[in-house]
Amino acid sequence: MEALLSLDIHCHLLPGVDDGAKDFEETCAVARALLDYGITHVACTPHIQSDLYPNTRETLLKLVAETQARLTAEGIGLTLLAGAEVRLDPDSCTPETWVTIGDLGTHVLVELAPGFPLVEQMEHQLFAMQAAGITPIIAHPERQALFIKDPEILVRWVEQKGFLCQGTLCSLAGAAGERSVNTLDTFLRRGLIHFMGTDSHHLDRRMRDLDQAVARLDAIVGPENAQLIRHGNPRALLAGQPIRRPTPVAQPAPQPGLVKRLLASLRLA
Repeated sequence: MEALLSLDIHCHLLPGVDDGAKDFEETCAVARALLDYGITHVACTPHIQSDLYPNTRETLLKLVAETQARLTAEGIGLTLLAGAEVRLDPDSCTPETWVTIGDLGTHVLVELAPGFPLVEQMEHQLFAMQAAGITPIIAHPERQALFIKDPEILVRWVEQKGFLCQGTLCSLAGAAGERSVNTLDTFLRRGLIHFMGTDSHHLDRRMRDLDQAVARLDAIVGPENAQLIRHGNPRALLAGQPIRRPTPVAQPAPQPGLVKRLLASLRLA
């Protein structure tokens, strides 16, 4: 089968370091599930959060290498790359925690703190990354209250600041609720999503129906944009090439509400 993604840039596969796989047995189970979807390359992105998951670049690089060796010994043909999901707060997001995807020194996956964090403070941290030659990738914006309330913040970050965004396949499959489906649909249509990831933690709802999510992605943005998001941009990231923004597509026409549909049916009767 065709790979759902050339590179899953958001995956909590490493054992015992965050709220993802609890042990190597679960790592193997998730790895096999990813391979069943045709995904052969995964950026391992455990949380870096100072008060809960104080992971470091040194410990994560070592664990990626160890886990890769154990998967290979088990005959599981998944290729692991380094990475992290760095919490955007002053204590967690520091140059020492910028574990770049593939340890290439170019892109870091970042996560907003819950609620409505201070936008200026986050921008200061993101600008510091850019000044160091690193491009931030915003994780799952469709689940962030800040962007749900005010999508124009995300528009400004993408269009004016040059930040990138990663949507989640399971959100399109409905695993995070209808609001996330609709929010991600809107962000995709506006050309704000550059990558998709699984954000897989366990063999749970996040890992179900991902093939249906990809079909929905194609229907929302069209085959060319979908190929760019699923394959073109991930390959460009690994090759050190520019990441392209998908072309915005038209929003669907709003459907009339129940009362309007009833009134229309009465007029036609």
